[in-house]
Amino acid sequence: MTWSFFRKIPLRQVGSVLLLIDWDNFRSTLQKQFGIGKVRLDQRIGRTLNWVKGELGELLAGHGFVFAPEHLNELFRKMCAKNNLRTVTCPKRDTPDRNGSFDSVDETLIWFGKMMLAHPDVKCLCIISGDKHYIPLMEAAKKQGVSVAFAVPSRSCFSETPEIIKKIIGLISINPKTGKKMYVELDTLDLAG
Repeated sequence: MTWSFFRKIPLRQVGSVLLLIDWDNFRSTLQKQFGIGKVRLDQRIGRTLNWVKGELGELLAGHGFVFAPEHLNELFRKMCAKNNLRTVTCPKRDTPDRNGSFDSVDETLIWFGKMMLAHPDVKCLCIISGDKHYIPLMEAAKKQGVSVAFAVPSRSCFSETPEIIKKIIGLISINPKTGKKMYVELDTLDLAG
């Protein structure tokens, strides 16, 4: 039996992967690195899903979830639908404590993720992003006995302090099949195969 890092809660051994993607972080990082004409985003999505299924298991109800701002264009929506990725639109919001508006992707993804952790079939949470905002969600998963996987679009987008990076890496679970951390840099996945 595998045990959770936080409390002696047995990790869920059978179930599905809850895949949550911060779309702007995923898309914009890869476009900056490879260039808009060379990113081959449709192939990168396919390779990402192959990594998730091969390393982590089957997706919850066969779908992943993409969290995107309102300006997600039709081409990207179709690309997501073709790959069984459900899109969640996160509109800009005004708040009294901020100047102007901000997109609500991070807070919506965290809210949705925490709600879905209660689903009895979720055994693994996989977040695709490159920032620290999802640490509370990763901690909540660990406390509930759910394994945590983390995929960054590129190491170059992972610009957090060494302490934050250490904390994130510490929250990532070990794959019981491989004995390695459930972590990948998506720009390193081979597009040829």
